[in-house]
Amino acid sequence: AYFGSGKSRIAGVSLFIIGLVIGLIYVLYRHMENSGYFTNYILIPGLVYIGGAIIGAVIAFLIFLLVIMKT
Repeated sequence: AYFGSGKSRIAGVSLFIIGLVIGLIYVLYRHMENSGYFTNYILIPGLVYIGGAIIGAVIAFLIFLLVIMKT
């Protein structure tokens, strides 16, 4: 994938690396086992998805602002 040059490339590579790290954390999380159907299949995944969405939105917004302010 081509992300541009200079600061655009750094921003693109940063997003790529952050995506890989979050994906790895998710895969590791899915292999961990807790007790109880409600906890395993409803409560914890729901909290993880909501937290991940919030964290992802904040990170994307901060990276967007960083790239715009630096160019």
